[in-house]
Amino acid sequence: MYVVFVTGGLASGKKTVCELLHSWGATYLDADAIAKEEQEHPAILSLLAETFGKDIIYFDDVDKPCVNRCLLASRAFASKDEANKLNAIMWPAVQERLADYLVGGSCQLLSGTDFVVVEIALLYESSMNDATNI
Repeated sequence: MYVVFVTGGLASGKKTVCELLHSWGATYLDADAIAKEEQEHPAILSLLAETFGKDIIYFDDVDKPCVNRCLLASRAFASKDEANKLNAIMWPAVQERLADYLVGGSCQLLSGTDFVVVEIALLYESSMNDATNI
């Protein structure tokens, strides 16, 4: 199985490249989508609220806690130090999920695929630029 990580800045064409490769048969994993799913875990919600303020959490129609992503972004991207705090909370969980998909128990979900493309905007910040982290 070949795994390609597609990275780049805002509006650089990452999604377009990944969708094209997916249309040609590649399995497509989106690190941003995984991060959004991971934000639903109680431990991560708690860390985010503790770091960026309890008011970033709201409750939806069925009383499920959710992250106000706009408010979180305004705080987390206010400075490089704050962005580093967000990365320290989120990337270990995202890396763990990606590793599980690529080499762990969930690798079975990818069986039969020869090519996997992973869209990951912040490859360097995630420490996944070092293959030993997977």
